[in-house]
Amino acid sequence: RRSAPAPPPALAAPAAAPSQWSSWLGRPPVHAPAPEHGDGKYRLDWEAKGTNFFEGFDFLTTDGNHGASDFVGSYEDAKKAGVAVATGSHAILRAG
Repeated sequence: RRSAPAPPPALAAPAAAPSQWSSWLGRPPVHAPAPEHGDGKYRLDWEAKGTNFFEGFDFLTTDGNHGASDFVGSYEDAKKAGVAVATGSHAILRAG
């Protein structure tokens, strides 16, 4: 009787210092831009959270791919169409 083959070993990145990861990935490191504030600290300018998750979103109304699509122009329209929901704990955006 043959036993099932052993599962493959888990894939993991090599143990390396963060500065070595970019060479392991074959691309140069990407550094975040410096904050634009004089005190050198980042500040939250906008937050998508809770029932107001979609406030400030721009709902597109034109199709840049020229396909068979139907766009809604606002969160209220998206909510009525059943493709966008924002609650206190989560938000859902789906294709209609």
